[in-house]
Amino acid sequence: MLSVSGIGKVKLGAYGQVFLEAIQEHCQTASIDMDVQWNKAALNSGPPKATRPSGTKATTYPMLREGRSFEEIAQKAEITVGTVVSHVLDLMQEEALPSIDCWLSTELQQRIVSAADIVGRERLKPIFEHLGQSVSYEQIRLMLTFERQQLHHVD
Repeated sequence: MLSVSGIGKVKLGAYGQVFLEAIQEHCQTASIDMDVQWNKAALNSGPPKATRPSGTKATTYPMLREGRSFEEIAQKAEITVGTVVSHVLDLMQEEALPSIDCWLSTELQQRIVSAADIVGRERLKPIFEHLGQSVSYEQIRLMLTFERQQLHHVD
């Protein structure tokens, strides 16, 4: 953050942690991968072209479509459960999934939606706290992404 114009040691000390937490929460809510290197050339090259999944996504997407558990997929693909969740969120941007019941029980889906109805959908942390910190951020992100997908794919 010190390389950002206008941010010095005083502002970094006063606001750095809060600012970084806000960025992290936004990235989680918007399903934006934070583990990337900034590349000025890529920034100027325009939007990415739609391609077939590659790397671990080529392995995880078929298993996700089959409804396999995140833990099983993580083990078979030798990746973390968090990466599998990121992959399912990416997959949901590409195609409408009919259900997420294989990953979240109907009861848990309803609890998350009810909490979001009460505290709002703009930030994950209020939902997480409203649910007594008993539901993971990944589960909340999954439910809210599925809910948005359903709203956008209604005929």
